[in-house]
Amino acid sequence: MSEKSIPLNVNINPDEMQKVVKKYKKLKKYMKSSLFEIKKLDGNEEIIRKLVEGVEEVIEGTETKTDL
Repeated sequence: MSEKSIPLNVNINPDEMQKVVKKYKKLKKYMKSSLFEIKKLDGNEEIIRKLVEGVEEVIEGTETKTDL
């Protein structure tokens, strides 16, 4: 099944996008750190776990359309 591309008109504030990119880079750096590995093994890691749970809730809440 092929999906058709639908052009979108989206306005993105460059300043807000920079904030998102900066936060993303900090999280990726944290995930590469030894502290993250220790907390993950210890079971005390909260930051990334909350983000993953949030994404899973969004995925469960969306419906997938297979018959268009």
